[in-house]
Amino acid sequence: MKDQSLRSIRQQLVELSNGPKPTIEVARSKFNAFCNQFISNNDLELEDITLQHCLATWINRDRIIDETKKVILFFHGGAFSKGSTRGHLNFLNQLLKACSIPILGVDYRHIPEYPFPSGLEDCIESHAFLLREGYSSKNVAWVGFTSGGSLALSALSELLNKNIPLPKACVCISPATDISFQHASTENFKKDWISKEKLEQVTRLYGADEDLKSPKISPVYADLQKLPPLLLQVGSDEVLRGDIEHYASMAKKAGANVQLSVWKDMIHCWPLFSSALPSEDGSITEVAEFIAKHLNTSNSEQ
Repeated sequence: MKDQSLRSIRQQLVELSNGPKPTIEVARSKFNAFCNQFISNNDLELEDITLQHCLATWINRDRIIDETKKVILFFHGGAFSKGSTRGHLNFLNQLLKACSIPILGVDYRHIPEYPFPSGLEDCIESHAFLLREGYSSKNVAWVGFTSGGSLALSALSELLNKNIPLPKACVCISPATDISFQHASTENFKKDWISKEKLEQVTRLYGADEDLKSPKISPVYADLQKLPPLLLQVGSDEVLRGDIEHYASMAKKAGANVQLSVWKDMIHCWPLFSSALPSEDGSITEVAEFIAKHLNTSNSEQ
């Protein structure tokens, strides 16, 4: 059953990603609609707010009583050009059930309307917003999904440069760690739904005329020795697996506390579809346990 479901999801993603090229507005609408079909047992309380340059959404802030004010800051996926917090509610709903910590999802600005580094600036500002709201950095954990994971890793480096307190822990799921994708697992093109053309498009549109070795755009080139505890999740069948493994290796050599978790037979951003892959919800449990451990919540003792 899992194999059939995974093959079906992969095929739909291939068709969505590699079919006729619609306008960016249509592409965004189709991507959100595809993601939202996986939402199950959704019982979330959403509150939209406005940050300096973008929107954000509080999820269950008032439902969860937490006098210590712990929070998860979430950066969605979508190849830097699409996606939204509301398009990731299946994953976020399950994460909330697993860790019972309010989430602030950031709808950072997208390319091409807002070129690099607009999205990165929004991620940094959202963390600063939480600090201004009275949250202690030791009570903040980040979760970044695909392009949001890439932005999270780059934002960590920028926080260090700006002397802004880092989050206590960071989780990145299928992040792009090098926008040139020089260590990509090309043997997985036949297994994953990410194509060579899609990688080249991300490099061209997000990288544009930027230095691809800038840590702001390719976080593998950052100073990795002062990272907070970091969990990297990747599917064994992902094209990005090689880049993520290379990042983890470089971070470990720099002395960072990095946990690399490779999930067998999984494709790019598989936790987004976990309701259709019930045997694979362990990856979300792993995220919740990692956060609980580092934020010292009661879940870490369960």
